[in-house]
Parts: sequence; structure tokens; C-alpha cells
Amino acid sequence: MDVQVLAVDAAGHECLAQVVEEITLYCRNNRVKGDALEIALRLWTFVHGAASLPIDQDYLAIAPQLDLDRLVANATPGLLAPSRRSSRG
Repeated sequence: MDVQVLAVDAAGHECLAQVVEEITLYCRNNRVKGDALEIALRLWTFVHGAASLPIDQDYLAIAPQLDLDRLVANATPGLLAPSRRSSRG
């Protein structure tokens, strides 16, 4: 594997680990009884999708009225909540 790819992979894993750590603290401080890893992965997935919208600009053709900042602000509280049904054990 290319050294640059390995460095990006390592940085991604480190970043995700930091997100999981922050979500663990968030859950503890806000008495959220959810799986911190599951919540972090939901946020991680959403952020990557939301970040790709302005990069590829395809959404401009489909939903030019989309306010990406408002979308993120409105979706985040729901993503921070514990799921009703855990996909993990």
C-alpha cells in the first residue's frame, strides 16, 4: 500500500477515535444512555456526506434552496440521541 494512503488511513482512524472519545464524554455529561461508538459512527457518516455536497455541487441542481448549515444544525440533535434499537449486541 502507498505510504500516503497509509498516512491518510492512520489520520482517519485517529480522528474517528477522537470523535468517539468526545461522544463518550457527551453521553456521560448529558446522561445519554446510548452506544457512544454507534452515535459517533452516525455523526461520522453524516458529516462525510454533508461535506461532499458542496464539494461535488450536484445538490445545486437538485435542491438549490438547500441551506447546508441549517441541515446540519437540524440533523445533529437527532444523531446524538441513542437509537431505539441498537445494532450492536
